[in-house]
Amino acid sequence: MDDHAKYVATGIALVFLGCCSNVITFEYLMREVPTCGNLLTVAQFTFIAAEGALVHTRWPGSAAADGPGMAYVPWLKANAIPLRAYLLMVVLFFAMSVINNLATGFDISVPLHMIFRSGSLIASMTLGYIILGKRYSLQQVAGVLLVSGGIFTVTYATALSKNGGKPSEGKPIDFATWLIGIGMLSLAILLSALLGLLQEKTYAVYGRSHTRETMFLTHALSLPGFALVARDIAAHAAIFSASAPFDALPGVPALWAALAANILLQYVCIRGVYLVVGYSTALTTTLVITLRKFASLLISIWLFSNPFTFVHWAGTLALFTGSLLYSLAPRQASPPPSHEPKSKDE
Repeated sequence: MDDHAKYVATGIALVFLGCCSNVITFEYLMREVPTCGNLLTVAQFTFIAAEGALVHTRWPGSAAADGPGMAYVPWLKANAIPLRAYLLMVVLFFAMSVINNLATGFDISVPLHMIFRSGSLIASMTLGYIILGKRYSLQQVAGVLLVSGGIFTVTYATALSKNGGKPSEGKPIDFATWLIGIGMLSLAILLSALLGLLQEKTYAVYGRSHTRETMFLTHALSLPGFALVARDIAAHAAIFSASAPFDALPGVPALWAALAANILLQYVCIRGVYLVVGYSTALTTTLVITLRKFASLLISIWLFSNPFTFVHWAGTLALFTGSLLYSLAPRQASPPPSHEPKSKDE
């Protein structure tokens, strides 16, 4: 096996190991404390920003150090994209990420969360047509229609179970609360599509080889925004600290251990995605990510006994078929690029 194939194989292994395991920790946290979205988001952002800072720092004595002063102190490298170009991008990314994680506190199951977020393809295509005047092939339109039908089917089946089904795990079903969660996911999808269009226009001006910089700065510059929800973060940090100890690490609260595992596994997932994208074809990337999402869905349903009827499966099949149909369509129509940040692997 040559080095190129090894990178691809390593990337695929990391994607399935990191992303699928990450779903387990995420669902565990959402089951235990459904409203911990702000704490989870700030922890993820802090870790990614810290890792990015290490990568984008000129260290003393390095060949890249500029000027005599830079030879003695660490200093962030100059941006390829000016900070002013990141401002609106950061606002959209911050709002999208917070709303996505908070939605699980409104009776949104993890399987529905994963499926509904796939609707970003619909919003991206619609806004691309309206704002940028993009045109799409018949195969792409057919793919998006399948995705739309799949999401509608799964959401409708879930709505029926919420409105007329039996309470699960002794918790009463609140249909109004669930509808608020659906509204939050819909808003997040719209923000995600707008972010994608903004990223596309930015990369058209400054080039597309700055994804690591974008990933670092969008996370780092978003951190001050969490001051707005500092009380909520502190309250949930106290809940995490008061949780039962983790058996494998005496003295470490189980919820903090799960949060740490979630962050590290997400990072493994991100690195795997970057390897697959960088060393394989678009077809391989699409198939790997689609199969990973399906595997994550199966794990969530199997391990956490999430209700999933025949109608849910029919909608899911339509969604994944539509995603593949869209992704594998001829590119003459130049569809919008993937708008989800690489850190979300979506």
